[in-house]
Amino acid sequence: MAILFEILLLIGFAGASFYICYRNSTDFQQTVDKPYKLNYQKLVLDKTKELDKVFQQIEEAKQIEKKKLLEKDSLKAKSKDKVLSDQEFNNFLDE
Repeated sequence: MAILFEILLLIGFAGASFYICYRNSTDFQQTVDKPYKLNYQKLVLDKTKELDKVFQQIEEAKQIEKKKLLEKDSLKAKSKDKVLSDQEFNNFLDE
């Protein structure tokens, strides 16, 4: 009875070691990891799309701010020209 138990124990250890070696093999690991890799790649792709949208919004906001600053600068330049022309007009009247 003890010999039969030892034989079954050896078969169990051999089966366990075979399963561990098979599980660590590349073919089996690829089939196990494939769904996780696909989900990870989807997640990364979604996050990069979201980041691209955010960066695009930031660039659009920068463009809008540049346009506003250019408009302000042009209005300031026009108002300075107007003030200078008024001063020149006053100088002309004084002469």
